[in-house]
Amino acid sequence: MNGSNKNMLFPYVNIVKEKNKIWTILVNQNVIVEGDLETGKCHILDFFSLDPSNNSYGNWYLHKKDDLLYINFSVKRDIYIYNLKTHKWKSICVNEPDKEIERTDIWFMTDFIYRNAYWKIGSAYPGIIKFDHKDEQITYLDQWRHAVDELIKSYKGELYFGTGHAFRGDRILLPLDAFAAVLELDMITLQYELHVFPEQCLGFRVLSGDDDELWIETMDGSILCVDGDWNVTSINIPKSFSLAEQKVKKYWPPVIFDDFVLLFPSVAGKIFRIDRKSYEVSSFHLLNEKLLKSSEENLFTTDICREDNHLLFFYRGNEGNAGYCEYDAMENSVYMGTMYFEDDDEVVVNAMRNAGNVIYEDTLNSMDMYIKSIIMGKGKML
Repeated sequence: MNGSNKNMLFPYVNIVKEKNKIWTILVNQNVIVEGDLETGKCHILDFFSLDPSNNSYGNWYLHKKDDLLYINFSVKRDIYIYNLKTHKWKSICVNEPDKEIERTDIWFMTDFIYRNAYWKIGSAYPGIIKFDHKDEQITYLDQWRHAVDELIKSYKGELYFGTGHAFRGDRILLPLDAFAAVLELDMITLQYELHVFPEQCLGFRVLSGDDDELWIETMDGSILCVDGDWNVTSINIPKSFSLAEQKVKKYWPPVIFDDFVLLFPSVAGKIFRIDRKSYEVSSFHLLNEKLLKSSEENLFTTDICREDNHLLFFYRGNEGNAGYCEYDAMENSVYMGTMYFEDDDEVVVNAMRNAGNVIYEDTLNSMDMYIKSIIMGKGKML
């Protein structure tokens, strides 16, 4: 710790990195954070208002294109954009004008930037949304719905996309959470193909891949490898690594290297390594031993920010250790550090915790304006 008056940063989903700067979201505190990796200092860029759906803030995902941050609140259908230069917000409505969406469990767990568009993948209709950067037009992609609807009827289930994706040229592969299936969509022609797997393969909750293989976490926490011919290999995970008792997503999308795959825990667990040739599973001792205080301790990490062979993520152990880690797979080296809010920002964060969910647009210039706005009840929600 740099002192008792410092508030340490620990994000919960993902970060964006560019050179020595990072950006992330703290949803429960209603802030966008910018941090400097060289100094370890963080500061609050802006406040926002988020009215949770079903009393849940859900997850959030952040992507950057030029000076824009694209923010996907998983419990919100709209697209939120924050301009780093002007410090202005923009929200794009994604509800189709002539249709009323009645489902309350629509979550958008995957998003990405591809070419000149931002894409948002929802658990239910409208499942795939494309937002063009240039003309700011929304496109609802539903050509694939017929094939998926037939699958849903045959199993008497409902459609849910899982988390993660894989690119193969101009094609994207998306997991179906409730079924053992992968939707393959051509991003240019919008032609699609549905790949359905045997029933014993439970729903595909998390997916990532490269040109040769897909690596998938199923609904029961099993790990599968699918080769280019769609053959499935089930990975034998030792009980000491297994998180099968958890009923939620266990891992972030697998991080794939030429010779091995790394799995990072999104709930309490450890980091482990899978050999891509032998499929042997082992503890990734280099990171586990550095990040954990004891062999009994469990670890939480954020999703992995990757630049070639370099990984950056935040971690937290259940025995009190926390910070961020930079792992260089080429050099097999590890650097660990911590990031802290500046003093004034800590005061603002504490004030926000006491203010409830309503954060106002006209409170962005200073702490005094922020507190005054709370007291007077002025401003408008995003």
